[in-house]
Amino acid sequence: MTTCALYLRISLDKTGEGAGIERQERECREYAQRHGLDVGDVHVDNDTSATSGVARPGFEALLKSKPEAILTWHQDRLLRLSKDLERVIALDVPVYTVTAGTLDLTTPAGRAVARTVAAWSQYEGEQKAVRMRAKNKQKAEAGKPHWVNRPFGYNRDGSLNEPEAALVRQAYRDIIDGASLQGTARKWNTDGVTTTGGKQWRATTLRALLRSERNAGIRLYRGIEHEAAWPAIVDRDTWAALCAETSGQVPKGAKRRRGLLSGVATCWKCGHSLVLGGARGRTIYRCISGVHISRTASLIDNAVVTEALNLLVVPGMAERMSETERPDADKLRAERLELDRRRTEWLQSGMAPKDVATALKPLDARLEEINKLLVGNIQENPFAEWWTHGDDERLPLDAWEDLPLHTKQALLQGLFSRIEPQPGRGGSVIVEPTPKAAEARQWLTGQIEEMAQQALRR
Repeated sequence: MTTCALYLRISLDKTGEGAGIERQERECREYAQRHGLDVGDVHVDNDTSATSGVARPGFEALLKSKPEAILTWHQDRLLRLSKDLERVIALDVPVYTVTAGTLDLTTPAGRAVARTVAAWSQYEGEQKAVRMRAKNKQKAEAGKPHWVNRPFGYNRDGSLNEPEAALVRQAYRDIIDGASLQGTARKWNTDGVTTTGGKQWRATTLRALLRSERNAGIRLYRGIEHEAAWPAIVDRDTWAALCAETSGQVPKGAKRRRGLLSGVATCWKCGHSLVLGGARGRTIYRCISGVHISRTASLIDNAVVTEALNLLVVPGMAERMSETERPDADKLRAERLELDRRRTEWLQSGMAPKDVATALKPLDARLEEINKLLVGNIQENPFAEWWTHGDDERLPLDAWEDLPLHTKQALLQGLFSRIEPQPGRGGSVIVEPTPKAAEARQWLTGQIEEMAQQALRR
């Protein structure tokens, strides 16, 4: 009795449950029983096209197994490309199909029939691909939604899911202001917020969500931007700023930012950032190399915070530090629009992909630079936030403790150009004010002394 290997394939499994595969297998087994065939190995390619050029693991395993015969539901489940047919012909085995009988690939006539069927199947697949590309392009130009699964922040019809959209907006603000992807994902999980698939958030999935141009009302198709028909959750500048902020973030390393001085303080010997760690029951800062320095975190934190508060309590210091020169946002946006127009022209030029990629490289580099320049227009100035927190009756240390971690770190980076714990015991640390902080302190101290002199003269 001939033993057949089953080959089962479905191009698109919308439910993810493999119902089409189950039906094919059932009918193939019924065919084998009616025709006195044994069923051996079963090879499956679920949710896989035969004409896209994507590798089919099940098909490759079938060929490697060198079966005695092959049984499939229809020839186009097995073969839709002529090159695949030639590989099956090389096996020199019969091919049985539930819907079209036997393909005798051992005879010239059988091979001719199979090649004709495969050629027409390939033609049909290519024509379908042309129609789908035209349809997708038309939908993109109209800005219509293209998602299969509901994206977080939106309802299936493209309208905003306001509770989710509010969370997304807050995440943009927090991360642009310095919060980590890991910390934001952890907070969402703690608050019971899940993905639309009911899963917990990870830094990688949150990063993908926030970097999606969909949130800025942009419909992207083959690298060309179209205005979306759905409402934006955030404006273009905010989305671009987030992309600029996270372009170099490695989510799996975000946990290292938990310490106040993680990524802020540097090693006295090699200049690399310090990270938070543990040793003998103590929380420590150590050089990222792991060998140059290891200091008790609380002692170093206290020393640096004391230096920071000594600057921040100088009357007018926070206001002086919050004065920043903003880039000409309107000019940058106009330049970005022009660069986007030129990108579209290149993408639609019909030139060789290699030439297009070469032409786009400087344009994309400038676009990234513009987005980074615009980050400053989106970010909350940490000194303005300190002034808000400090403009009450609380003690400075209490106001400091009430700030979120990323704001504290931003304040330290604005105040100090160098934070360098020293070898030895205790909280010995070198801190050097930034030129702006030093200038502000000198100017304000001079103003205070002058006011004191004027008061004495009266």
